[in-house]
Order: sequence, then C-alpha cells, then structure tokens
Amino acid sequence: MQKFSVPKDSSQIFLVDSILNKHICSTKNKVKDVIKRRSIIKTLICAAGLTLRKLVCGKLGNNKYNSKINQLWKKERKIINCIEDLKHLIETNKRRHNFGKRLRNAKVSPSEMLKDYYNKLRYIKNEITACLDEHKKAILRTKFKLTPSIKIISNIQNHNDEEAELPKEEEFVKYYKELFTNKDGDDKETPHLDNWLKKFSKTLIVDWTINDKEILEALKYCGNFKAPGSDMVMKVCYKWFKSAQNYLIRWIKSTWYGEYTINKKDTNAVTFMIWKRDGKPKNDVKSYRPISCLNCDFKLLNKLIANKIYESIEKILPINQMAVIKNKHGTCEALLLYKSLVQSMKFRRTKDVKEIWCSWIDFSKCYDSISHKCLKKMIQSIKAPPIIHKLILDGIDSWNISICNGKNISKTKIPVKSGILQGKVASSLYFVLLTGEISYALNKEEQVPIETITPSNTLKINHISFIDDYQLYATSQKKVEKLTIKLREIAEEMNLKLNPQKCGIYGTDDLGKRLMLKESSLNFPYTSEYKYLGLVENSLDLKDINIQLFKDKILSKYSTIFESRLTTHQKRKVFNSTISPCAAYYLGNLITNKCSIQELLNECKKFDQMVRNQLVNQNIKKLQVSNSRIYLPKEYNSLGLNEIEIEVAANIIRKACYIKKRETLRGVDKLYIAMSKNGHRNTLSDALYITKKYSNFQINWNIMGMVKDQNNILLDAKKIIENIKEKRRNLWLEHWKKGNMTYANEAIKKEFHLPDLNIDSKYLMLCYAGSEEQIIYNGHVSLVNQSSPSSRLCRKCNKLEETSYHVASVCEFHKKNLHLMRHNSAVYHIITELCRIMKVKCTLRYPEASGIIKSGNMKIAAGVKYTFGTAKIYHNKPDLVWYTPEVIYVIEVSISSLKNAKSQMKMKTARYAVNSTKKLENFAALNNLKKGENFVEILSHKANFKRVHFMPLVFCTFGEIPKETMKYLEKLNFSNEKIKTIASPIARYTGRTLKAHFTN
Repeated sequence: MQKFSVPKDSSQIFLVDSILNKHICSTKNKVKDVIKRRSIIKTLICAAGLTLRKLVCGKLGNNKYNSKINQLWKKERKIINCIEDLKHLIETNKRRHNFGKRLRNAKVSPSEMLKDYYNKLRYIKNEITACLDEHKKAILRTKFKLTPSIKIISNIQNHNDEEAELPKEEEFVKYYKELFTNKDGDDKETPHLDNWLKKFSKTLIVDWTINDKEILEALKYCGNFKAPGSDMVMKVCYKWFKSAQNYLIRWIKSTWYGEYTINKKDTNAVTFMIWKRDGKPKNDVKSYRPISCLNCDFKLLNKLIANKIYESIEKILPINQMAVIKNKHGTCEALLLYKSLVQSMKFRRTKDVKEIWCSWIDFSKCYDSISHKCLKKMIQSIKAPPIIHKLILDGIDSWNISICNGKNISKTKIPVKSGILQGKVASSLYFVLLTGEISYALNKEEQVPIETITPSNTLKINHISFIDDYQLYATSQKKVEKLTIKLREIAEEMNLKLNPQKCGIYGTDDLGKRLMLKESSLNFPYTSEYKYLGLVENSLDLKDINIQLFKDKILSKYSTIFESRLTTHQKRKVFNSTISPCAAYYLGNLITNKCSIQELLNECKKFDQMVRNQLVNQNIKKLQVSNSRIYLPKEYNSLGLNEIEIEVAANIIRKACYIKKRETLRGVDKLYIAMSKNGHRNTLSDALYITKKYSNFQINWNIMGMVKDQNNILLDAKKIIENIKEKRRNLWLEHWKKGNMTYANEAIKKEFHLPDLNIDSKYLMLCYAGSEEQIIYNGHVSLVNQSSPSSRLCRKCNKLEETSYHVASVCEFHKKNLHLMRHNSAVYHIITELCRIMKVKCTLRYPEASGIIKSGNMKIAAGVKYTFGTAKIYHNKPDLVWYTPEVIYVIEVSISSLKNAKSQMKMKTARYAVNSTKKLENFAALNNLKKGENFVEILSHKANFKRVHFMPLVFCTFGEIPKETMKYLEKLNFSNEKIKTIASPIARYTGRTLKAHFTN
C-alpha cells in the first residue's frame, strides 16, 4: 500500500471502518481458534487499508503509463503496419483497395508515401521518447514527495544498471542459519555479568501497569507508512480505523497481562537483502545488509516495553554510554569528552599525566553474536512481574526471519537462536543494557582526569562508548593494552569477538610515535591517525584531511542533487536536509591547534562558493542573478538554501549551550572557561566569537554556567541562532535592494504567497532571471550599433521596449498563444477543483477553458457570453460563473506582474462590479470611472435577487499569489495542493515564453 492522504474526519474512513467493524465482530463470534482468528482479523485490517486507498485515489497502485503514451504507441503500430503494406505493394507492384484511394487522393507514388510514413514514424518515436522521459521525471518527483530522501534519487539513477548474478536464496538461508545458531556453552561462567546485574536489578524500578492512553500515545508517534511485516498491515490502519485501533488495544493488553502467548507468527520478520554498494561484489552474500521488517503490532508492543525501561535508564547505565538516553546528544557529547581530555593534557601539562594513549574497538557482527543465555539472564534480573518476564522471553524464543531477496519471500523460517533481532525499538536498548557490564567493570580501573584545577569537580574517564563503538584512554601504552585485554575478556562472556583489522592503538606524543612499532600482545595496528564518529583524529582533528573528506562527501552528493530531475524546490529540500547537516557536523566539530575559528569560517565560505558555482553550472541560477536569491527564504520568491557558514556557526552555538546544559559536562565547562582566559581555542571561545561577529546577542558564559534551568539555556541557544539568521537575512535583503530592481522592492513587502512550484529548474531559472531583468543572451541585434530608444523595441511586436517584464506580461505577439495558454491553464485547474467540490467529473480537456458543467442544483458556466436583453454592457464574458444554492460566484482570472497585481484586481472589479458599460483598457481610466450598470447587479436581478459574489483571482507571472487572491481561494475551500497545481503551470509558461522569445 503506497502513501496517500485523507482527512481523519472523512466519510470514506467512516464507511470503511463500519464495514471492517462488522467483519471483525463476525470473525470473533465464528472463529474459535485464537491464532486463526487473529490472522483473519489482520487480513481484514489490511484489506480495509487497500479499500480506503482505492476509494481515495481511484486505484491501488501507480498506472505504469498514461493514456498519451498508449495513444502514441497505437499510432506507432498503425504506421508500422502501413509501412509493411506499402513495402509489399512496391515489391509485388499490385494496388490494394485500401491504399489505392489514399494514393489517388494524395497524388503521390507509393515510394513517396513510404518516405512520408517514415518521417511520421520518426516524429512519433521522438514523441514517445519525450513522453517516457516526462513519465520517469514524474515518477521521481512523486516518489520524492512521498519519501523525501537523497536515496530516492540514487535508486532511480542506478535503476538501469546492469544486473550482476545475485546470490541464490539457498545461499542466504544457509549463511543466516549458521550465523544465528546457538553458540552458548552449557558450563560457561559469567562473573562480570553477574556483578553488573546485581547493581542493575537494584537500580531499575519500573511501574509495569499499562493503560489505553499509553498505547495511543506510543501509536501517535509511529510512522504512518513505515514498511510493515509479513501481515502487511501498516500503522496508518490502526490510526484511522477505530475498530482496528480497539482490536490493537485489546490484543496488547491481553498479551501484556498474560492472556495471550506470543508465537512465531507474531515475531516473524521479513528480512530484505540490501546491497551495500561501495565496490562490494553483488554475488557475495556478505555484500548485503539485512533490513528486518516486523509486524506493526509486535513493534508497538516492544516499544511500550522499551518506554517503561527508558524512564529510569539514565540511573542504570554508566555515564560512559552515550546512546539511547533521552535528551543526551550522544555523538556530540562523545566528541566533546574526548577532545576536552586531549585539550586538558595539552593545557595543564601536569607532572602525573604527560601523554594520552587511545585504543578504539570494533566488534565483529556484534548484534548477531549476543548470547541468548546472557540476554535472558539480563531480562530475568529486571524487577518486573513474572508475566512481563514471560512476555519478553516468549518473544525471544519465538524470534525468526524470512529472507527476501528481490520480490519473493522465502518460505523457510530461520530461527534466531543467537544475537538480537533487529527492526524493533527495544533492540538497541537490550544491547546497551547487556553491554553495560563492560563499562561497569572498566570504571573500576585507573582513569584519566579531564579537569585538574579543582579536584572536587574533576571528571575522570577511561573510556567512551556509543552503542558498540568503544574508545579506551590511558596514560601509557601498557595501561591502554591492559584495558583492552580486560574489555576483550568481558565481551567474550557475551560471545562478542573483537575484529582486529578494524581495531587500533594510538599514542599522542612523540614518545608514542617512537613506540608505534613496538610489539603488542593484542596484534592491533598502531597508527598516526584514526577515524572516530566520522572525523579523522590524532591528538586533535586533522584539518586538511577532514576538510578534504567532507569535500569528497558533498561533491558527489550535491552533484547528485543538482543534476537530478527533481523540481528546484525539491532540490532545496534535499540539500537542506543532507548537505547542511553534514557540513554542520563535520566542520562544526572540527577543532585543531593549527586552525583558528575565523580560518574555519573562511573554509565554510569556500564551500558556499562551490555550491553557488554548481548552481550556475547546472542551470539552476544564472550567473547575473543576485546571490541573495540563493539564500533568502522562499517567501521572497528565492531558493532558500541553507548557508554552510551560518549552519556551522549555529552548530557551534548549540554545542556551547549543550556544555552548559549537561551536569555530566561540568568538568569540561570549567576547563574551557580556564582555557578561554588564557587565550586557548575551545568550543566556548568559538561560540563567543560567533555571537560577536554574527549577532547582536550579548552572552556571558560565567553567568550562564550558574543557571540550573536547562530550558533557559536551550532557549538562549535558540534566541542566539534566530538572531544570527535574522541578521544574515537582513544582510542579503540589503544586498538585493542595492541593485535598484523593481521586483526586489515589491518582493521584500511579502504581500504574496508562493507555493513550492512543481516546474523544471531551467524554467525557474528563467523566472528568477526575468524578474531581475537579467536575461541578456541573444540580445537585440540592433543594440550593437544603435542606442536610440526605437532600436530597443520588442523583436516580436515592435511596439514597446524589449524587457523581461514586457515579454512575460504585455507582449501582443505572445498574448495570442503562450499567454493565452497560461491563462487557460489557470482557469482549467480552477474548474477541475470546482468539479471536485460538486462531486462531478470534469468533461473539459486540458487546457480547454470553456463549456457548461451541471450537477444537481449546481452549475459552472466557463467562457460563456451573457446577454441581458436591453441592457448594453461591454464586459459580459467572465471566465467562470459558478452557481451554488446559496450564492453565485463570478470569477475572473488574470495573470499579471507582481507590481501591477493590485491595479489589475481593481481593473477586474471595476469591469464587472462597478461599471460594465464602458471599455476599460488601462489603469488610468479607473481614476474617472463612475458607478453604472454592471454585470454583477444585472446577474443578481435576473436570478431573482440571489446574492452574487465577484472574485477577481489575480495570479502573478512568476507563480506568486497575492494575499487577496489567497483569501478568495480559501473561501472556495481550495487545498494547498490545488493552489500549487494552479501556480506551477503559470510559472512554467512564463519560463517557456521567456525562453522562446530570447533564444529565437
């Protein structure tokens, strides 16, 4: 079932839900077997979801080809048949009856007609190619709209890659059967785990009662269309259908309190094999990443269990674990702790601590190797009623997967007897709780201090972990190796094995570098640098390596984005959700002694320049168009891309405020304050520099550090970032206004609404350039040698000066074709929406904009000329007249430039609602116009004094919609999606007009 939208109070939902409820009640009464009854009810819920989608969308899936392509293929087949007949005719020299008449009428020979058919065939094949290309473009944009992700672009682009021979289903089944085999020994002792669980069981205190409100709250934050499991029921069905929701609540409660026992059908996961790419061979089983999809109801049950434990998990886990804890930014805190540890050593240079040695650990297949014996022991140590223990343990015993390689799902169900079944919320929680024994044991060993000036507040650590990523710290090679051996010993209790190829040891000072080749009992490689959480590090981050790493990463990404067939606004969305966060993380976490904060910001400016160059190269922006249009928000009819420089600055502000917020980082806070006083670069000093440079906000870290209210600190961070972005926005607005452009002055007033236009980048580029009068290619030929005003006349109509405003709005030549098509397109889409409201099919064909459509006591009269007996009126042919039982709407549609939008609205109102007897052709005539007979009053009189409401719907040439027009559209109950559908073709036709005019 693909994504679709429908209001929650829709009558269609109520209708399907009532039918579903009847069938669920009937099944409960007829079917006595619990498992069979449950299977039937879930099938009914799935069928209800598909039925609703068909009612809303009119189909269950996307049509592969539209009617136009089918018609073209039909024509192609017909011409090919004619060519074959003509060839046969020429070869046999016989006249057939069906061709004889055609040849006589055309007065041509068979060979000449054959040549003509070949030309027609070539033309139709070109049309089919273009149509298929448009179809692929529409598929890409629709898929991105449903799932906004850069992966959608990559998948479409790689769709036609040559298929290599894939591993057979039997190979996958054999591999995962071996992987998930029980590896627990009968007499295996777990002393470290036993010590950890004693503390664990005393600390974890949870209220294990559950109510409807908790279930609905957990369901509320579940993704509507997340991939379902083997039952094919999506969470949206449980949200929209009350009967399905009631069934879900009953099932969860009965399972929670032991009335229902979890079985293998409930826990079965469909495991999809996703190729890892990155040069991995396609025929190797290990080159595929398993992604498991579980049944939504079972996932929700596990989420409720996890939510209960999450309430007190911070009290249980050691502070070294950075993951799964609420309000803890794991990657940020892990990087801050490590960097502050290294900076502390360099800043303090104490006698006791002269160097830092680091070991980083990687486990081999950690999630798939966890001992079930240890996992069950951990579950049983949780203070909970026996029915909760039984619920969780029954689930673990029932875990099984079905392999899906391509379209078919294997019938073989592989039991998971080793490792943790992935695909549910509780997976990472179970892993972190169980491996907490590693941190618990390591914390008893010698630790390294971060801040040493005030011993009472000194923070000491010897390791940091982020789920399964561990970093160990010590003051010598011998000590770090001792810690690593200890970790290996503890991990082996849970069947976790180290992966030596991905582990390593690093020494920070010259002494460490000299000892790198020294033999070690661990067989780990010694290295001068290593990669942790994405950043390449040694004593501090390596500036040049990390900047090059980031450059390589974004070059491929933004090339993929800007070269794609997405609309410009979709490109903006994916850029702001991928490149910007990537830049904020890489560059915002980069601290090195060889790079000042200003040098880092200068590097950010270089990346912004690279992005601007790419926009020009990909025809998304013309070189002459102001750079302000790239970074100003969408409401100024601009691209609205995030500026990398500002995003990095904002991330540094957030990090500084996070240090103040977290109690566990008080030692880091004190260290950084001391470093700032001595002129050493750190996160707090960087944030202070940024606030002075980019905002008007005054900040005092000493005062802020005394604040205990975390919400106030977060509020301060939000205020600073908003202030920075507002100041930068004002800077770009001033830069835009310097050009003395009419459009810039009008756009800055923000008196219009602009939807996300669904048009190609090449047309939107021309719209931006045209609005600023920056279309200068293929200029007027007479401008080369002459400078008189007459030489600047339009090359088409030869009446007014040739400007983009003239071409897009008032050129007499284009009024007969492209301007008329633009106007009719807007009228047509308004008619189709009114037909939807009337619940009648629109009989007009795009872009036809005249005709009469009736439905009961409602009627649309489009492009009809009205005659009112003796009344002599000139303006008597409005674009639309919509008759409803309560009121008659007279709708006049106009496409105008932004600067003339208000005047055009007054003109339309004067023609139809003030005085319709006089011909009004220009705005100057409005000044002396007096009220007289008008269309609205005469129509009201003819309709027995029924209320008539006049609506001048004025749209602007580049897709803008004035606020007054928006009010009228909202009054007509037009959806935002329909408004976007009206505005997009207007901007597209304007772009086509500018292209046709200036390139011809």
